[in-house]
Amino acid sequence: MTIPLPYRWPQALIFWPVYVWVFIPEFRIISRTRSSGPAPAEDRGSLRVLCIAFTLATFAAFLLPLIADRATLPGPRSVWFFCGVLTLVAGSLLRRHCFRVLGTFFTGAVTIQPGHRLIDTGAYRWVRHPSYSAALLIVLGIALSFGNLLGVVVSFVTAFVGYSYRARVEEQALLASLGAPYARFMATRKRFIPFLC
Repeated sequence: MTIPLPYRWPQALIFWPVYVWVFIPEFRIISRTRSSGPAPAEDRGSLRVLCIAFTLATFAAFLLPLIADRATLPGPRSVWFFCGVLTLVAGSLLRRHCFRVLGTFFTGAVTIQPGHRLIDTGAYRWVRHPSYSAALLIVLGIALSFGNLLGVVVSFVTAFVGYSYRARVEEQALLASLGAPYARFMATRKRFIPFLC
């Protein structure tokens, strides 16, 4: 069995500190959400779906390279490892940008707050849900670091399904609350990738 590079020396010294750095702000958001009480009705269970999908996607990225090592990505493993780490960092930087742009409107659960308004600056100029795009990059980066094609596909598809559901729930809540301005916002931007989807 070929041991994935994030489990080997010296790559582990790169991967695991980056992994922890990526998830520190994520854990803060989840703990803040849990301490604020039950999710509001407009969330429609999407936070739970998102947590399950993200956990399963990450678990697949870690596990599948160990049990399906024949599905190794072609080419040098170190290239995939560094592409994965760079993708992981890029996803986290985009997420942190979204945290700053949304400010208090960034919450773990779908929540319409008093004075809620449309944000169309920063990365929101290009797509409707850049923070979800960033989370997908994080999942992709983890899977690429492990260098397993099956892990990449299963992880990304699992996360994509979870974030697609969450995006639909959030869009319905924002349409109900903000009306025509949000409808125009939706009509002029793709969901996750500029000009594509």
